Formats: sequence, structure tokens, C-alpha cells
Amino acid sequence: MYLNIYFYIFFSFLIFFIGLFGLILSKRNSFLILISLEIMFMSIHLNFSYAAFFLDDIFGIVAILFILSMLGYSTIIFSISSFNLVLFVAILLLSIFYILY
Repeated sequence: MYLNIYFYIFFSFLIFFIGLFGLILSKRNSFLILISLEIMFMSIHLNFSYAAFFLDDIFGIVAILFILSMLGYSTIIFSISSFNLVLFVAILLLSIFYILY
């Protein structure tokens, strides 16, 4: 059975909203906030990989490698929480640009 791209986008949004729901519910626990952010970033990774597969483009894979390297860096300096928010907004804008492009 062949699944079209809408199934994969729906699956990615479902994972994103599970991470967003976890982020909203865990206000005090920094570990759960980090896990929720990682789940949200993983949904963006899936979105890039699906788009790269269906569009037959290498830019999605390069963006995934960039995001993974920046997430590793943000995990090292997790004490600066505003960096994670800026990184999240930048990656979200990058994914919207890639989908619309």
C-alpha cells in the first residue's frame, strides 16, 4: 500500500502536538520540558525527511544535519533557556520556508 505525503505530514503534526501538550503540562520540571522540546524537534526532522524523500531534494537532509548539530549544542548549554526558544523559532521558520518552497 502506497501512502501519500498527507499521511506523513499528519503524523508529524500529531507528534508535534504531543510534544506541545507535554510542554504546556510540565511547567516546573525542566527535564520534561527538554523531552517535550526534543519530541517537537523530532517531528520537524520527520517533516524535513518526508519532504526530502517526496521532492527528491538534498536540502531536507542538510537541514536535518544542521538541526541535529544545533540541538547538540543547545543541550550542552541548556542553562541558557532563551537559546532553545530562538532555535525552535528558527527551525520552525526554516521548515515552513522549505515546505512552501
